[in-house]
Amino acid sequence: LFYRTSPSFFHRSNNMLSNKGVRWVAAGWLGFITENLVMSHNRDWIISNYGDDNYHIVYNILSTAACGSIGYGFFKHGKTGGPSFPRRGPLLQLAGFSIQALGLIGLSQLAPALQVPVGFGPQAPKTGPSNGLAASGVSLSAEQPKSERKLYVRCPIDFHQKSPDGGIYGIDRVSRHPALWFMGITSLGSALTTVYAAHAVMFSFPIVFSFIGTSHRDYRFRRDSGGILTPEMEAKTSNIPFLALIQGKQPVDTFVSEIKWTNAALATVAAAGLALRRLK
Repeated sequence: LFYRTSPSFFHRSNNMLSNKGVRWVAAGWLGFITENLVMSHNRDWIISNYGDDNYHIVYNILSTAACGSIGYGFFKHGKTGGPSFPRRGPLLQLAGFSIQALGLIGLSQLAPALQVPVGFGPQAPKTGPSNGLAASGVSLSAEQPKSERKLYVRCPIDFHQKSPDGGIYGIDRVSRHPALWFMGITSLGSALTTVYAAHAVMFSFPIVFSFIGTSHRDYRFRRDSGGILTPEMEAKTSNIPFLALIQGKQPVDTFVSEIKWTNAALATVAAAGLALRRLK
């Protein structure tokens, strides 16, 4: 159920570390994580001694070099070749789909809310003499026409900004760093289902970076370095996804009411499409 056996699996797995794609991708990710940790940890000292511009120049050069290594290894040597694993069985395919769907749903909550452009429901009463009297304070509820239920057109994107609960709303109730975490979760779904070694390395590292990067960001923010994490905010939220909801720091019913359901549905469809593509 987990794997479909292949007679040459062990031979190919032994050669995994000797593959250029695996080495370049792994070296790039290790370099990316290391330079992010070192540069961000020493951010204040570097800026005070060498200036903000030089800090960002060095940071960007190192990040570009690391990403270049990842891209070179993946697209040149590992995208469609190199050592491979047995084809994943039904259970791992299902797990990969579920995890990737969760990640895409989380990422979809960062975008503006999507909605069906055509609705059906009550409309406000038309302006008339009775409305004018009502606006003047005269109660004419018996005379006021009832709202009609009919089709109406609305914008497919809801740009209305909801009022956050003390700076916390929607996906922020799941994690203080939803973008990094759900990017990593989305990639993990691909890592579980791929048959190529370079792909597995490529898509496994983002979840590692999510944990290390978000933990270190909280460490810096507690010390007012590059951002702020107040004790009050930390007490009400969590870094690890869903931990604040499980611990009761955030109300589950409020979070459910704030989910952008159309976004979530489209994200699930996208994950299903990716899953079907992998099965071909």
